[in-house]
Amino acid sequence: MDIPKTLPAALLGRIDPQSSGASAPYPNELYWIHSHLHGVSGPQVTEGMSGVISVGPEKDSIAPYPPSVRDATDVRYLALRDIQLLSPCPTKNGAPDCSGTIPPLESVAAGSPAEDAGESYNPGLCGNPDVPKVAWCAGLLKNAANNPIAFQYWLFTVTGQLDPTITLPAGRNHLWRVANLSANVSYVLKLCDVDSVCKDPATGLHPMTVVSEDGVQTGSRTSADGPTTLGVEMHRLLMMPASRAAILIRNDEAALAARHWQLRNERLDTGPGPIVAGVPTETGDTWPNMALAEVQLEGSGAAAAAQMRAAVPESVSMRRVTQTRSTSIGRDPASRPDCSFLPRDDAAHKYRRQIIFDEDNANSIFRLGSQRVDQNGVLVADGRNIAPAQFPHAGANGDTGDDFPPGPHVCATLHRGEVWELINSTDELHNFHIHQDKFRLARRGDPGVPDGGDSFQPFQDPSHLLDGLVADDPRPDPSRDLWHDTFPVPPRKGEVNGRVFVFIPFEAEEQVGRFVFHCHILEHEDDGMMAAMEVVHEIPEKDEQTGGRGHVERQRLLDLADEVERVAALAVELVDKGQDRHVAQPADLEELAGLLSKPAWCRRRAQ
Repeated sequence: MDIPKTLPAALLGRIDPQSSGASAPYPNELYWIHSHLHGVSGPQVTEGMSGVISVGPEKDSIAPYPPSVRDATDVRYLALRDIQLLSPCPTKNGAPDCSGTIPPLESVAAGSPAEDAGESYNPGLCGNPDVPKVAWCAGLLKNAANNPIAFQYWLFTVTGQLDPTITLPAGRNHLWRVANLSANVSYVLKLCDVDSVCKDPATGLHPMTVVSEDGVQTGSRTSADGPTTLGVEMHRLLMMPASRAAILIRNDEAALAARHWQLRNERLDTGPGPIVAGVPTETGDTWPNMALAEVQLEGSGAAAAAQMRAAVPESVSMRRVTQTRSTSIGRDPASRPDCSFLPRDDAAHKYRRQIIFDEDNANSIFRLGSQRVDQNGVLVADGRNIAPAQFPHAGANGDTGDDFPPGPHVCATLHRGEVWELINSTDELHNFHIHQDKFRLARRGDPGVPDGGDSFQPFQDPSHLLDGLVADDPRPDPSRDLWHDTFPVPPRKGEVNGRVFVFIPFEAEEQVGRFVFHCHILEHEDDGMMAAMEVVHEIPEKDEQTGGRGHVERQRLLDLADEVERVAALAVELVDKGQDRHVAQPADLEELAGLLSKPAWCRRRAQ
């Protein structure tokens, strides 16, 4: 798919100084698609409505390596997806009889009736999550009277297969392009010697070289001012729903004997919860210890090993890119009372936006809210902060299909990047995702980051749940940005909230309009943890230094386009609801809507 030629690099807000300051190209990498009907996204994705998109050359993430490595590397796709299936129990005296041992999955006859578990999905099906299992586990589905009625199987598939064998021939590498297509499961991937304890390198744990995450090359540095080297070495890699990664598995180095490894998912408790009356509570989900695939690395033999040992390349430096400077020179539209804008910075104040993750776990209510603060955390009190609220389900606003919720919403101004402080006030892990953009971890010098100099930390995990699981470099190179479209937001611990500071560029004209951000654990999103936002054009200051008469004319056209859109929306609303027929007949209003619903000419003239 030739997407990079049409998607603007401004979505990433970066330029390439080695190309005379031209925009750095939009990355060729792995992306994914899925159903997004709010309220039922989770069940639809669980039942298969998702897939991967490969954009550009498959090996782009290892392009900095020399040809000898690239040519010795084969690409494999690992689509991680879990599914729960129901198989009926045999009948006895006209009723299901689920007594005795649950049949092994292999013994279920081919073609026997089975159905997706749907609303009966049970994240606790595996029992003790610490006990290692291979690709699946099983339990019983019970009715309201607590009587078993069916066998329930939980399958952890890799590209549709259970515990497949992935073979690396002698002298060949693999580039694993991995995507988490599950609706809710968070994976902690690790490579282990088969049948090993696999807690650390001494007990069979092997490192993985993560060369790309969320479609953008990763890198690390050995010193504060050294070059950025391609890839981050990880022993465990967190992949929350919607995450993608490219992992380089080397088998072109010296190895005399064959090796048998396993790709495993390590147990992850996403919400241990507080201690209540001396008793631990559970808020999130606990994903089980599960072997996902067998990995066979063939040995090279003594002669080949000697040749490969001499040919091992040195570490590879990555090209530098720099951040685009904000080109915002105007002011926000004052005629938008439905917008919650970030105030303009001045000499004394630099502002950021806070996004609050909130929930009522007992009642399955999940919410997002937003507010604005300055660099000292002082709240902007202008009546436009947004209290945490559930996003309405599809169709909730009537029969038009326009489910953009009424009332105030987050508004960003084109060409003005923002720092968002993601605050997790809950006891479980969440996963931030925004449409129409990518983002990176914030750093000193970004607008509105907290005062404090070198002590500023963009990733604050008081629970230490995610220690060693995130591929971002602890010594980030300002000239290399790891851009994400999903990122974990760690839970609170006691009264200390989890926090992640991210910088979001709003640089591309294509971003103007309405879209959403949400938690990408689809159970949470479906239950309300989503919020609306809009990117709008700014209103230029009308003076000689900001463009003079031509700039004013440009804004007049843009304002006219906005007014036309509002009038057209009103006309369509009158037609749909059949209201105000004393003013005009529905046919007249329909014609008016058709005439006024095409403001694109105004916008083209304004360019």
